[in-house]
Amino acid sequence: MKLSPFLCILGFGLVFASAADAGPNANGVIVLHWNESVVYTDGTDFCGESGLESCNDAVTTTSASSTVVLHALAAFPTENAPRLAGLCFGVQYDELQIRVTDWGACGDFELHENNWPGSNQGVCITWSEAQTGHLTEICWFAAYSVYGDASELALRGHPQGGGLFADDAVPSNIDPIADYGRLGFFQDGYLPCPNPPTPVEPSSWGRTKAVFR
Repeated sequence: MKLSPFLCILGFGLVFASAADAGPNANGVIVLHWNESVVYTDGTDFCGESGLESCNDAVTTTSASSTVVLHALAAFPTENAPRLAGLCFGVQYDELQIRVTDWGACGDFELHENNWPGSNQGVCITWSEAQTGHLTEICWFAAYSVYGDASELALRGHPQGGGLFADDAVPSNIDPIADYGRLGFFQDGYLPCPNPPTPVEPSSWGRTKAVFR
């Protein structure tokens, strides 16, 4: 059964509103991160184990030959006051190169397409209370490279209507997901953090100093 992400959000009890005005989740992205210290075990819930405190520290490549646990997280600009009540998105990867064997939602309710987490499938996830952090775990995947060749697992918009964030207002403010991360197996991934690292600037003494925010 294929549902548009807007109908998914409606089905979760959120009321759709126009996205003409930016909401609290505007310019947010979703990224993939590999926490090397997490070992996959069948039947385990890995929500809360990403170990990621800053989007810019996300690990977006792996050369592991065994099954790895990858966390998908929503990341928002520091100037935002996020109120994440739900989102819809999808995944894309070469199913001959990568196998996704397990997954788990980190919200309170989820609705996915029939072949999720297969490639080009989508899911919607909601929380009973709005998530207000600038970095929020949304789900995890267990995956491995079939042949050890270069390939990637990519986040993308929901195939039935694109990617979106919804807040807990009534009606909900809907913001498009601004960008999507990718996890590279034996190749570089892609990390679209909303706030890039602060650059290092030369000091007046001819050395370099870190600029702290």
